[in-house]
Amino acid sequence: MLAALYLAQVLIGKHRGALQQLAEAERRKHRRTKPKLPDLISGLDVVFYKSLGTSSATMNLSFVALPDWLPIPETTTEANRFIAPRSSDQPGLLTEHLEIIRHLEEKKGEEEALIQHYRNFLSSRDPALTAFFSFTRGYASYLMGKLARNEYVSFFSTKNLEVLMTARDEQNEEQRPIAPILHNEGFRSIARAIRESTIRAQYRVAQQNDRRYEIAYGLGQELARSLNQRHTFINALTDFVRRYNAETAREEEKVARQHNGKITAEVRRGAGLRRLVTTEDMELLVAIIDEYGDYKLVGNLLLAYGYAFDSSTIRHQEATAETDDNNSEEGV
Repeated sequence: MLAALYLAQVLIGKHRGALQQLAEAERRKHRRTKPKLPDLISGLDVVFYKSLGTSSATMNLSFVALPDWLPIPETTTEANRFIAPRSSDQPGLLTEHLEIIRHLEEKKGEEEALIQHYRNFLSSRDPALTAFFSFTRGYASYLMGKLARNEYVSFFSTKNLEVLMTARDEQNEEQRPIAPILHNEGFRSIARAIRESTIRAQYRVAQQNDRRYEIAYGLGQELARSLNQRHTFINALTDFVRRYNAETAREEEKVARQHNGKITAEVRRGAGLRRLVTTEDMELLVAIIDEYGDYKLVGNLLLAYGYAFDSSTIRHQEATAETDDNNSEEGV
């Protein structure tokens, strides 16, 4: 599985080098359809052996396909989405996935299940990304457990989730695009609230000794369980927003008393206050659920995005988990 990701990374890296020597207009003239990585190499045959002392026995034969959800880039800009240049302060999509997967161990039950979900995602040809969302739901629980124990853990980033969804849309033009959901203001506001209540709250406690906000350890499992029916998901989400807003408003009230009832943008930033989720945010989210007619898709995206670190405000290097004497290596 890791070999397939490394191979995809090498292929795109080599292709990016070739693109720098070719004129884009000339290439487009001879290409009618956008090819995928499996059009170059379909995948890898994997053999598992067991030592019998003087010899080895073949225990299993399997095939790991190259990711069908990655297009062959047509420009260096596209290639940089998957393999960021060295000057970038944030990794490309493939580098980020490799960092996450290579720390999982098949010998551990929870991590073995995650690896299986990701392996299915890597080799599947599923525009709905079912296996990927199974992975991200499980990874949210795994992530919170690691953070609670102050152990090293890698995060997905909001930027690379957008890259993945955009690549999925480009490879499935006959399907309705899902990347636009990530830019819905209601979706982003509620995803931010999930992030603030989970990985961001854990960061505040571990790195800033800030215990104002309760850490919602079981939130991901709670929302994932509610995805069996539309109304149970909406109810669970509404209940979470109610709790989140009540806690946020209490802290705002404390800060307001210290500043004669006035909270300016500067005061808000200085106090590290969270943003409230508005009724309009909820209405926008419900509207996009109705528009797509697929609450599970929106719910799965919401969980994946909510448990990812926000690329727009926090750099990848500002980590919470594994630190040395000078700085940290991951972001929230």
